[in-house]
Order: sequence, then structure tokens, then C-alpha cells
Amino acid sequence: MSILNSLKNQVGRDSGKVISNLVFGDKHASVYRRATSKRSQSIADTRSEILEKETSQRLEIDRENALNDLDAAVIENVDSVINAEIINDKNEIIKMIDTLSIQLSVNHWGNVYSKKSRIRNKYPDAVLKKYKICVKKLRRYDISEEEIREMKKEINRYSLLRFLGKHILTIITLLSIFTIIILNKTGVISDDFTVAIVVFPVIIGLAIIAIVNQPK
Repeated sequence: MSILNSLKNQVGRDSGKVISNLVFGDKHASVYRRATSKRSQSIADTRSEILEKETSQRLEIDRENALNDLDAAVIENVDSVINAEIINDKNEIIKMIDTLSIQLSVNHWGNVYSKKSRIRNKYPDAVLKKYKICVKKLRRYDISEEEIREMKKEINRYSLLRFLGKHILTIITLLSIFTIIILNKTGVISDDFTVAIVVFPVIIGLAIIAIVNQPK
């Protein structure tokens, strides 16, 4: 008889829990149920973190593989420039100079803060070097000083483009800071305003560097 009463009491308690949970939710649920729910949520969060980490690692690996493939392709093109034979003939050398000039016109230098740009810069660097060698060899032949000067002007122009292309962000940042300091010294802007504006181009520069180095 006591067993039957205990069974009735347990059934009553369990039924009460079911009704209470339906009406009030987990606030009146058993401790076991709340603990189980927390453990389930913790496991789900851990799985999500692991999945996010694995995805990030895969993206980084893919990015590195893409950069390695790009580097291999660029090096192959660089080797073709290095191995290009400079024929000992005035007209042939001039023809090669024209070809190299076209290559420099379509292959621009990029900023040094980007890994991709640093890899791509190897090719125009090699082309410019070959261009200089050709001009140097051309001087052995019957060619006017005026023509040589024009070619040297082209070399100087490409060298300037190379410098600006690689360091434009640094140049802009330094010029901005220098201008702000001059304005402060002449009393155009206050010290507090100077500090704020000096920090601004630095932050912008760092942001641009971060953007150009993001995985694509």
C-alpha cells in the first residue's frame, strides 16, 4: 500500500513539473534540466568557436597558397626578362628598349605594405633593370647624345614612379604631419588641434595598410 502511495506521489510530482514547465518555462524547471540546457549551450558555443577557428585557418592557408602561386608566376616572368638576350646590334637594342618601355607602362609598382604588391613589384623592378642595361650597351654604338639623354630621362621618370608607387602612403602621411606642424608653428592652429590632426593621418594610413592586407 505504501509503495502504491509513493508511486502516486511521484506521478503527481512529475505531472506538476510538466504543467509548471509548460506555463512558466525553465524558471520552474528542475535543476537537472537547467544544468543540461547550460551544458548543451556550452557545447554549441565551443563547436561554433572551433568551426570559426578552422574556417579562419583555411582562409589563411588559401591566402598563402594564392600568394605562393602569384610569386611563382612572377618569378617565371622575371626569369624571362633576365634571360632575354641583348643582341649586339643597335636596332635590336632599340627595339628591346621600346618593348621594355611598354612593359613598364602597363606594369605599375604597388605600395610596399601589401604582400601582393611586393611580389608583383619584382617584375617591373626586373624590367627597369634590363632597360638600364640596354641603354648602357647602346652607348657603344653610333647614337647621338640627345637620344641618350631622352632615354635617361625615361629611366629617371620610371625610377620616380617606382619610388612613388612603393612609398606613396608613407609620403602622404609624412607630408600631412609636416604641414600640420608648420601650421601650428605659425599659429594657424592650436596645440590640441595639432595633436588631433597629427594622429588622424597616422590612423588613416594604418587603416589603409590593414585593408590592403586583408584576405581576398
